[in-house]
This record gives sequence, structure tokens and C-alpha cells, in this order.
Amino acid sequence: QAITQVANMPNVLVIHPSVPTRTMQELVALAKASPGKLSYGSGGVGSGNHLASELFKSLAKINLVHVPYKGASIALTHILSGEIDLFTVTVPATIPFINSGRLRGLAVLAKKRQPAIPGVPTTGESGYPELLMDAWYGVVCPTGVRADIIERLNTELVKIMHTPEVIKQLARVGIDTVTNTPGEFQAFIKNTRSARGSFRQQVLHASGRVLETTEGSFAFARPGKFRWDVRKPYEQLLVADGEQLYFFDRDLNQVTVRKLGDAIASTPAAI
Repeated sequence: QAITQVANMPNVLVIHPSVPTRTMQELVALAKASPGKLSYGSGGVGSGNHLASELFKSLAKINLVHVPYKGASIALTHILSGEIDLFTVTVPATIPFINSGRLRGLAVLAKKRQPAIPGVPTTGESGYPELLMDAWYGVVCPTGVRADIIERLNTELVKIMHTPEVIKQLARVGIDTVTNTPGEFQAFIKNTRSARGSFRQQVLHASGRVLETTEGSFAFARPGKFRWDVRKPYEQLLVADGEQLYFFDRDLNQVTVRKLGDAIASTPAAI
């Protein structure tokens, strides 16, 4: 049962300083001039930063190379070293790097600027008002808790979250204070899950047929061809031949065989 949302962390699009752009418009122009040259990282296939970057690609009509990692922290490390060109991640993770110049913030994926990085415009200011993505946090409890207890918890949590010191400390690290009623929060969870779940499936299927494995994870299938690039963070390569799906490790040694149908795919390290 929902009690209240408590915080919201907008995402920010950052690039490595070696990329010769300072605005989203310049980045789009560069990507269109050299399709498939720029790469973006994510915390894994289907992750929030993957979806945000795919939404950007769709809105801007550009071609970027997706490099999935085993988590956003690894992708952040790799953009700092220049191994990938751009990355969409929550504001708190980037504040010290944007302010020190190690990363260049192009746009906050929110409707308002962030006090922690005031010089970074919003996506709306940059011409892409539909490009919004955040991470949110809330408090819930098990089903069956009495309504009066939920209301009391909501009242106390809302009071705490709106104290000046809490708002100030959270804003300092790029987190917005957000509260609502139990009913509003329950509706928010339902609507967000539906909207993001639908877009997530669109992203997965747009990249090719989704393969369901026995463990319930998924891999992109690109029938007809594949590319193996050892610089990219892939742990396994999947190659299908008829009904057999062969798994290879990074040294191209065969590891396992499964019957998953006719497809060819590369499996990200995040899977």
C-alpha cells in the first residue's frame, strides 16, 4: 500500500569533454553528421538510462551506439575515462564531475533546472520538452495495514520532508522533495509503471526480437548479422543456427548451447 512519495532525482545528459559540443542542438548536429559514430552508456539493457537515451534518439532522429554495462556506476567510470561519449544518469552522481569540468552537462531531463548544477539547461530549454526521465523514491507498507495508520504515517512523513533543512540538504545534492497523498501516490505508481513499461517494451523490440531465456532475462536478437567488438563490455556472444543457440565467451570459445530458436544477438554484460 502506498503512503507517500518522498523524493525525485532528475536525470542529466552528460558528455565527455572530448566531444566537441556544448549544447544539445550541437550534439544532435554532430550525431547526424556522423551516424553511428557517437556512443552512449547505460546501466544495462532496459535500465532507466538506456530508456532515456533511446527516447533522445527517437525524438532527435539520430543514430547512437548503445554500450550497456553491469550498472550505471561502471558506465560513469567509462565516460570519465573517455571510453564512451555520452551518458544519461541521475544528477547526484554527476555534480562533482560537472562542476569540476571532468564532464560537460548538456541538459537536465526535467521541467526545471537543478540548483546543484544551475548552469545546465533543461531539455525543454534545449528544444526537447518531451525528453523527461527521473528516479523517484517513496514509502510503502504491506497490504492490510489500517487506513488510519497509513494516514498518520503520511502526515508525519510529509511534515518531515517539508522541513526547510531537509529540503535544503536534498537540493544541495540534486534531489527534489516530492510528497503526495496515499491515493495520489498509488495512482502515480500505477501510471508510471504502465507508461515506462510500455516504452521499455518498445525500446527492446525496436532493437530486434526479444529472446526469453530460462532464467527470465532477455537478449536482443538481430537476425541476419552481428558485430563483435571486444572493446565493448560484452561478456558473451550469441549465435543461432537453426534451433541451436551457441554462447561464446569474450575469447570466442564456445561455452554453452541452448534451444532458443533462430536468431543472432550480442548479449550485454548487464544480462
